[in-house]
Amino acid sequence: MIFLLSDGDFPEMLLTTVKKVNPQAYTQVNTIGFGYKGGSKLLRDLAASNRGSFRFVQTAKPSDRAKSALDTLLH
Repeated sequence: MIFLLSDGDFPEMLLTTVKKVNPQAYTQVNTIGFGYKGGSKLLRDLAASNRGSFRFVQTAKPSDRAKSALDTLLH
């Protein structure tokens, strides 16, 4: 079982390559997309063709992440 976390910014040939190394989909590939919705289709297709599931995680704005990191350091 694989969990792939990515923004999905891959060349389309990724699906073909994974199909070659996992032709019977014995290895389940689950994908978690974040930050860039444009890559969601590729990640969704990769999961679907390999008995996996896809989820998209909305990320915070950079300023929110910086504030959260600072809060963590200070507390």
